[in-house]
Amino acid sequence: MEAASPVGQAKAGMAVCRGITSLCLTMIAWILTLSAIIGIANDNWSTLNSELGCGLKAAFGLFVCADSCMFFLICWDGANLVILCYTQTMCNCECYHMNFSLQLASFGMLLIGAIIHGTNDPDNINWTFWFCLISALLCLILGIMWKITQKMKRFMKKEASGALEGMGAGAIAGMI
Repeated sequence: MEAASPVGQAKAGMAVCRGITSLCLTMIAWILTLSAIIGIANDNWSTLNSELGCGLKAAFGLFVCADSCMFFLICWDGANLVILCYTQTMCNCECYHMNFSLQLASFGMLLIGAIIHGTNDPDNINWTFWFCLISALLCLILGIMWKITQKMKRFMKKEASGALEGMGAGAIAGMI
C-alpha cells in the first residue's frame, strides 16, 4: 500500500498515532509494574527467598511475566515506529494480533497477581498493589484501543467524499 493516496496517508497516520500511543502507555505501565516488582522484592526479600509465602511468589512471578510482555511490546512498537517513519510507508510487520494478545495477557496476569497479592495480606495493601492495578487498567485500555483502531483501519477502503463514506459505512449511515 502506498502512502501517497489519501487512504494510504490516513492508514499511515493512524498507524503512527496508535504506535506512539501504544508505546507511551506501555512504557508507563511497564515502569509502574517494574517499580512494583522492585518494591515487592525489597520489602519481602526474606519471604521470596524462603519456602514460605507461596501466594506472594505466585503474584511476583505473574508481575514479572507481565512486565516481560510489556518490555517486548515496547521494543516491538519502537521498531515498528522507526520502520514506519524511516520508510514513510505502511509496514506489514505491524502485527495487530500480537499487540492485542500480549496486552490482554498482561492485563490478566497483572489482575490475577494483584488479586493474589491483595488477598495474601489485606493489611499490607500498599503502593505496589495500586501500581499493578493501574498497569492492568492501562493494558486493558491498550488492548481495547488496538481492537478498535484495527477495525477502523479495515473499514478504510476509499477516499471519503461524505459522512462515513470512506469507511465503507455509507449504507449503514444512510439507514440511520
